[in-house]
Amino acid sequence: MTNAIETTTTATAANGQIQNPAKKTTTLTSDFETFLKMLTVQMTNQDPLNPADASEFSTQLATFSALEQQVLTNQLLHDLTSSLTAAPVSEAAALIGMQALSDAPARFAGTPLDLRADPPVSADRAVLIVRDADGSLVQSFDFDPDETELSWAGVDGDGRSLPYGTYQFEVESFVGADTLGTRPALNYATVTEVRRDGASTELVLDGGIAVNANAVQGIRLPQ
Repeated sequence: MTNAIETTTTATAANGQIQNPAKKTTTLTSDFETFLKMLTVQMTNQDPLNPADASEFSTQLATFSALEQQVLTNQLLHDLTSSLTAAPVSEAAALIGMQALSDAPARFAGTPLDLRADPPVSADRAVLIVRDADGSLVQSFDFDPDETELSWAGVDGDGRSLPYGTYQFEVESFVGADTLGTRPALNYATVTEVRRDGASTELVLDGGIAVNANAVQGIRLPQ
């Protein structure tokens, strides 16, 4: 199946409760520090007559770099969601017209949708899975796991537009024939309304899809 994809995953809700970004940041920071200590000890105590393979160190350093970036990203997301949650509706209203990044379902109305995938660093193959509002499989196709930005055109294999409606996106990653699991693919949608839901702030996206501010992973200007 041919689809034009250019290659562009929020804190997910479990049982209706939003996960705490601060808790995630603390956990990742701890993992990051542990990894750094382990790598330092390994380099210090290796046998000088039989040092570790250079490619093994390269893999470890790549993992270290990815983990460091994830720690920084989560801290920024924590700061963002904290400010969104605490801000009065009048201030958060400035987000109307902006594009929010989340794993909420996306409304397709003929215009390509910008997605963001996040395959594991070790993945050598990634598959974008598209489902309709009922959860039925619509499409699946490979993309380069090194590319994280995708544009889903919303067309079938013959280039015809798929029905307008709500779609959900997932990324399944592989190493060889082994699956590394499936995670949501994020999408950008325009904020059309900001409202209070108890003590939290809720953003209403294109198509009337509502998402808690804590579930937003990024904000950008309209493209």
